[in-house]
Amino acid sequence: MDKDFNVFPNITQPSPWLNLGNLKLDGVDVVISNYLNCKSKVQDLLNRIPICDMVKQCGNSSSQRLFTKDDYITYILNKYCKGL
Repeated sequence: MDKDFNVFPNITQPSPWLNLGNLKLDGVDVVISNYLNCKSKVQDLLNRIPICDMVKQCGNSSSQRLFTKDDYITYILNKYCKGL
């Protein structure tokens, strides 16, 4: 949660595409419902667009960087969302 009571899942840095709602404006029930029903932009994207398509668009096949699988998915999601 940030200083303005916007709630984000504990995945990566707080970003607009991870926002689950505002605790003061929306309330706890809405924020939890948004999380459980995949209503953040990232959750929606993961349900609609295969990660391999995001990698094709945002990945770098000649990169020498090392990632764990989960860290790479988070990296690609952030990069993909920044490009929207």
